[in-house]
Amino acid sequence: MDRRLMDRRLINAYLKLNHAEFIVRSGPPVAALTETGVIGFSWNCFLGSPEALKGAFQNLKESHNASLGGDPVKLAETDARRQEFTGIFGDVLDVLAVAARKDSTLLIKAGLDWIKKSSPSTASQARAALANGPMNFAVKYGVGHEMVGKCAAVKGAKSYEVWCTEDPKDESSWKFLGIFTKASRMEFQGLTPGRQYWFRVRAVLANGKSPWSHVVSLMGI
Repeated sequence: MDRRLMDRRLINAYLKLNHAEFIVRSGPPVAALTETGVIGFSWNCFLGSPEALKGAFQNLKESHNASLGGDPVKLAETDARRQEFTGIFGDVLDVLAVAARKDSTLLIKAGLDWIKKSSPSTASQARAALANGPMNFAVKYGVGHEMVGKCAAVKGAKSYEVWCTEDPKDESSWKFLGIFTKASRMEFQGLTPGRQYWFRVRAVLANGKSPWSHVVSLMGI
C-alpha cells in the first residue's frame, strides 16, 4: 500500500511527543492491538507480529527508564529503541486508520480517541508558543526535603521538563530531573545536600518543545 495515499495522522501525533509521553500514550493501543485484537483481522503476515510490537514496546520502556539519569549512551539507545518500535507501530496505525473510515469506534477501542485534528487557531497558538521559553521560572525549598519549581503557564503546553546541573557552562552536564503536568508546582528531590545546583525548564507542546527558560540556582537539601 502506498503510504503517500494513507492518512498518517495517527502516527504523526505520536512523533510530536517526548519519550515519556510517547510511552504513556502508546500503552493502551499496544495492549489493545496485541491482546484483544481490536483491528478485527490478522496483521502479523505483513507488518510484523503482535509479539514483535509488544517486545519492541517493552524494550523502549526499559531503555527509557535506564536513561533518566542523563547518561548519553542510554539516551542514544532510547532514541534507537523508539525508532525500532515506531517502525512497527506506525504501520499498524496506518492500517487501523484505513479500517476506522468504516468503523470509527476502532479508534476509541484502541485508546486513540485523544488524537484530534488541530484547528488553524490551535496550530498557530502552538507555533507561537515554540518561540518563547517559560517565563518567571523559580525554585524554592518545600516543607520537607523537596524542592519546588514553578513558572508561568505556557499556552498549549502538555507538560514541562525540568533539567539540572552543577556546571551550567557545560551543556553536556545537564541532566533530566523530571516531567510535570502543572507549571504551578514541579516538585523534585534526591539532590545531594550542600551542593549548588542550577535548574531550567521548557514546555512540551503538541508540535515540539519550547526554548529553555532562564537558569536559576539553589543549594540541594
